[in-house]
Amino acid sequence: LQKCKELNMASSIGISIYETEQIEKFINIGGLDVIQLPWSLINRKKSNIDLINKLKDANIAVHIRSIFHQGLLLSMPLKLPDNFIEYKKSYTDFCKIANSVEKRIALSIASVLRDVPGALIIGADNVDQLKIIIKANKMAYDLPNKYVKKSRKIWENMPDHIIDPRKWIINS
Repeated sequence: LQKCKELNMASSIGISIYETEQIEKFINIGGLDVIQLPWSLINRKKSNIDLINKLKDANIAVHIRSIFHQGLLLSMPLKLPDNFIEYKKSYTDFCKIANSVEKRIALSIASVLRDVPGALIIGADNVDQLKIIIKANKMAYDLPNKYVKKSRKIWENMPDHIIDPRKWIINS
């Protein structure tokens, strides 16, 4: 990969990780320009903010994905695994603070950017969704910190089987 960069076949070299505990390992290996990792109101570990700061100190860009936690912060799935009781309660409480999709998007964006300012990777299924995300993104910068703190409090202490999508068991 370094050779490709030297030959101008690539401008950056990066990796995508699931577990922020891997950050330390990749900083030590060297040669990376970007690390992409998940971060959301649900998947937010204060202890990992120090690791992210180490990335910045090592001049490695941080790109954040899954800020809506695979959509779980935006709407209640029609079919929910039996072991998602904690999610259901938290989602109901979250909707009391953010009673529209736009507000839930704005709070999700605001929370992430206040932890890890940088590049966000956000997906949309269609143009209408993209318009809503753009509108909510503008709202995110004006949200009072008390709403972000309330939202974070609601989602803190989620169990690992909800935090990590690789562990989800989907009912059929």
